Amino acid sequence: MPPRGLLSPKDKELIAIGASIGAGCQSCTAHHVEAAREAHATNEEIREAIDHALVVRRRATRIMLGVAERLLGNEDAVESHEGRALPAVGELVSIAASIGLNCTSNLEMHLRAAKKAGATTRQIRVALTLARMVRKVAMGKADAVAKALTKPVDTPSSVTP
Repeated sequence: MPPRGLLSPKDKELIAIGASIGAGCQSCTAHHVEAAREAHATNEEIREAIDHALVVRRRATRIMLGVAERLLGNEDAVESHEGRALPAVGELVSIAASIGLNCTSNLEMHLRAAKKAGATTRQIRVALTLARMVRKVAMGKADAVAKALTKPVDTPSSVTP
């Protein structure tokens, strides 16, 4: 990572990959994978970002299962918040995926872990901003699909020969 709290274009694209996967946006993911390659990210670095984001998605699912089980009266349901320590960029990717998913439990955990891993407040703010931008684009794409598929079909009121 560059010094003084800056993030390289490659790091920003890896973070955007995390947000894209978190948001479940296939076209966003494809765009940011290509942009990461253009920023000289290796396939291994891109794979790591994808893996970090997928771990966040799986953890969010387990957390929500625990919440739902407790709401149904299963007081023994356990939320899993444990995770392995990641390097700062990995935590920033995980923060972005958490924002994409809107999972506050993951977000809190990865914000603390990012600080512990040496990420600066400036880097964390950039990751949060990138994630919000990706999530906004993803929501716009989803809204456009929903609008197109729910558009009323024009039917003629009378048939003329």
